[in-house]
Amino acid sequence: MRINGEWEAILVTLLFLSAVTLWTIPIRNDPSPYGEVDASSHYAVADYTIRSGSSITALPFYIDKRYGKDNDFKQHVLWYPPPIHTTYAIGGILSGDPARGIYVTNALLTLLILISVYLLIRKLYGIPAAFLSSFLLMFSLRDIMIYLWGQWPERIGFAFLPLILYCLYEYSEKDGQGRHKAHYLYLMALLLAANFFIHPMTFFHSVLAIFFAGLFFLAKEKKLFFSWKHAGIAVLLFLLVLSIFPYQTLNVVVKSEKQKGLQSDKGDFSRLFSWFKPQKDNQGVPAAYFSYKEMIGPLWTVPFVLLGIVFLLLRRSKKDLLMLAWLVSLYIMIHLDIIGKGRVHRSLSGTAHLFYPLMILGLFFLVSIIPYLRNYQKALKPALGILFVALLFPAIGISAYNSLKGAYPSISRVNPYQLELAGWLRESGNIPLDAELYHMGSLSLAKTRWLWMVGHRYIIERESDITNVSFMIIDYSDFSQMGNQQLVNQLKNFENEKFANRTAIYKNPFIKVYPVASGASP
Repeated sequence: MRINGEWEAILVTLLFLSAVTLWTIPIRNDPSPYGEVDASSHYAVADYTIRSGSSITALPFYIDKRYGKDNDFKQHVLWYPPPIHTTYAIGGILSGDPARGIYVTNALLTLLILISVYLLIRKLYGIPAAFLSSFLLMFSLRDIMIYLWGQWPERIGFAFLPLILYCLYEYSEKDGQGRHKAHYLYLMALLLAANFFIHPMTFFHSVLAIFFAGLFFLAKEKKLFFSWKHAGIAVLLFLLVLSIFPYQTLNVVVKSEKQKGLQSDKGDFSRLFSWFKPQKDNQGVPAAYFSYKEMIGPLWTVPFVLLGIVFLLLRRSKKDLLMLAWLVSLYIMIHLDIIGKGRVHRSLSGTAHLFYPLMILGLFFLVSIIPYLRNYQKALKPALGILFVALLFPAIGISAYNSLKGAYPSISRVNPYQLELAGWLRESGNIPLDAELYHMGSLSLAKTRWLWMVGHRYIIERESDITNVSFMIIDYSDFSQMGNQQLVNQLKNFENEKFANRTAIYKNPFIKVYPVASGASP
């Protein structure tokens, strides 16, 4: 089946736009920011970058109060290199609607994994396998869950691995005159540096995949596949780029030394005989996250994944070895807890990027080994691939849509009255930049954290965090929205008792702000 360049471009564009349309449902349906505490941190840095008009390194007070110690090399500076949050900010500015724009930009960057997987699989196995793999990846529920929770850079970081493997493969395949295509190795070095900046964990995924690919190439060809000169220049280029952001680069080094990996399942070698077994310290992560059936697809797809692996093992061409290197590196990354290393449940989120291509390769392999079908495989492979995806779609497509459509209903987000308060806090000269505010009426720590980050003021929800409270927020908005009159009355009684003869410096229909004696307890 041949597809010309124009039709290929149209199909890939439609695929990507469809994915963006699907993945932006949560922010298109409701413009209020959403996600867990990680999402609020990335949103806060991007939002502050927009409002300050430049990239930041030193943290403003309200962000520093939460993340000031996250950079282990130099405290009170940004813990991620600035480019990722600056990119979010640029997207927010260009959109004309910063709040939505930050989220849409994140979706665009996250979905680059579809393009990078497409490019690699297209190079290795052709357009049909590439398109079908990327189409399935659009509905990867594990990717969607982490995207919704707020581990934004981690999602984006995984998109680099297929591109890095693409460059490695191109470099290993010499040109018509038997020369190395050095520019691919240099591009790989730049991509590795960018991968490091975006998220260190995904960088280590890439490094391990390169290591095993090189090992497998060496075993196959019985000689080095690279030039020492080219490798030296690539390493120098990589280190040169890393030196641009020394505080953040050295943060990774120091953090790696400090985190010796006290995993609960360290030394549990029985885990080696499973693709993944949930750990004791994975509390808070839904059980479905660890389920192949829930995250990847029905169990009838497992034989196709295994067939894909068998296909690679039987052929062992250079491109097959590249895919096997990716598989082995992923397996190791999600079993590093055996030696007390890594955040392996986060590494597990890279599974679909490889398993969907393996499914398609397994299907194509099946066609090629059945004698009668082998004669018609050029037509049958794409046709059966489309049928395979159609059968799989009800299981994964509907779940993906429902997860995105139902993500963070209004009660779990900052509501309009809280957003109005946040706007007043940002602009008001009545609340000092270094003030401490106590939030009464909060539904959760995450909700208060969002108000804290959107309002550009240090807002706490737990009495144990109080050190020097100078303002108190009395917030009825969530209790009223829930229709819980009992909680509303309890909060009113508290307000009447505490502030009977005081005047609020801010009020809207459901929220008031009162000054209190510095350090006062609620």
